[in-house]
Amino acid sequence: MTLRVRPALVALVLCFFVSAAPVAADDVELAGGTHLEGIVLAEGEHDVHLLLAGGDEVHLARADVATVDRQADAPKKGQHLRYREPTDTTAGGLDVAVTTWLAPEGGPRVDLVGAVHLADASFFRAVQRRLDRVDVTLFEAVLPEGATTKDLENGTTRSANEPLRALQKRMATWLGLTFQLEGIDYTRPHFVHADMTAEEFTAEMGGEPGGDAKLPASLKMAMKLLEMAGPMMDRIMGDDERSGPLRKRLKRQLASTLGSTEVQGMLGALGAKMTDVILHRRNDVALAKVDEVEATQGVRSIAVFYGAAHLEGIEKGLEARGYRRGGAEWLTAWSVE
Repeated sequence: MTLRVRPALVALVLCFFVSAAPVAADDVELAGGTHLEGIVLAEGEHDVHLLLAGGDEVHLARADVATVDRQADAPKKGQHLRYREPTDTTAGGLDVAVTTWLAPEGGPRVDLVGAVHLADASFFRAVQRRLDRVDVTLFEAVLPEGATTKDLENGTTRSANEPLRALQKRMATWLGLTFQLEGIDYTRPHFVHADMTAEEFTAEMGGEPGGDAKLPASLKMAMKLLEMAGPMMDRIMGDDERSGPLRKRLKRQLASTLGSTEVQGMLGALGAKMTDVILHRRNDVALAKVDEVEATQGVRSIAVFYGAAHLEGIEKGLEARGYRRGGAEWLTAWSVE
């Protein structure tokens, strides 16, 4: 059986289903033989700037460093997603790039961490560690005005993408994945909402105040197809023993499609208006929040926890502000066999 994925559905998944667990790290060997692993942020004539896994930044004197071994397949500039085909001896996966950005004049470091609504359970632990290693985590979520992170976790607030969220939870069951809100603790005191409100999103999409946003027909169709397939998929995937091979194949096919598709092009399937609001307008909100937090006394590091489709635009915004790219690493969202 050949599994085919419609462009609108791929765009839907790209917006909401991408993030990660660790693949590899840079290695710095000190003159005495000790090895330090993390992300090399910069190498200069006099020192090596390294971000350790726990979040500490260290400047190592060049004279104390024997070798610097950067990961050969670390993400290049502009790379945000990739698919690794499994082999007879190793698992494959859908990977997302996590990049570090260094502010001009010693300002706070910014880590761009890909957000996800569905992923392997192990990813949530890895991402939570990355979000907890910074002073402030800026996260995406289209929430009603005044809603709190507790409302978000408890599901007691209705967001602009509530129908999508319901489908995501259903698909998590089909694919044997975990839903994001059950894996990430949004009530951490350093988590700060950095997205449009539901009211702003509705207004941008041409909806009436207090009503729902006007979604493009292609997105509505994709959601309708998933809803129609829901009861049948629930029955098929409800038997873990029988559904195992199909689940692996579906997960692998979807991961391959996501990892080999040009993000901006696929989002074009949603239409110019939806693309502008979902990407550009929300990126503007995130970057404005970066500016605000950057000016806060004592903040030395910021994480921007947004979907991989947003990363290109946010990176361009950081570059325009004088930030320069540091190191990067691949994180695995879905492991596939």
